[in-house]
Amino acid sequence: MNIPQLRFPEFKGEWEKKRLGDIGEVRICKRIFNEETQPFGEIPFFKIGSFGKEPNAFTSRELYVIIKEIFISYNLGIY
Repeated sequence: MNIPQLRFPEFKGEWEKKRLGDIGEVRICKRIFNEETQPFGEIPFFKIGSFGKEPNAFTSRELYVIIKEIFISYNLGIY
């Protein structure tokens, strides 16, 4: 069996290898600073430690729209 000897108690069963895309989809890769997040809000923001789990940080819709526009412009070569 493929079960680690040392593991966090919330994990059970055998270890599974998954690709990042199997558990979620990264849509925007832009640094969000801690002061730009809050514990509750409209848009979930996943940090490395919370990806694939429940979000523990949120950002405002206003900041999300700004970042989304920057991301789209960058991918289209308009920056």
